[in-house]
Amino acid sequence: MTAFLVNSTRKVVLSQRGKVLRGASMALGAMFRGLAGEGLVFVWWREARIAITNLFVPEPIDILWLDSSWKVVDLHSRFAAGAWSTTNKRPAKYVVELAAGTLAKTKTKVGDTITCSTFKKP
Repeated sequence: MTAFLVNSTRKVVLSQRGKVLRGASMALGAMFRGLAGEGLVFVWWREARIAITNLFVPEPIDILWLDSSWKVVDLHSRFAAGAWSTTNKRPAKYVVELAAGTLAKTKTKVGDTITCSTFKKP
């Protein structure tokens, strides 16, 4: 079985397929189309506080903020469709968007380590 995103700490699959987005491709993310069963990984150029909007996303989503070593530093479960903004409390380099309910189902917590099968460092 191949998996796109895995919680290595809990040995559970977060997403079977997905995309890594950098630069201008991050602007749309799941807007106007939803996640369509995919996990999305957004890559920032450095660790920072990163605001996420769900304004034009047609479904609630789960969000993970990861540091440069892929450890979960913050999370937001079931971020509502149409919600304006949410921001991480601790610096992150990666943001992962998943189907709502994934974090609860997999028991993903702050401090867990995530792996991405297709991630290539810039």
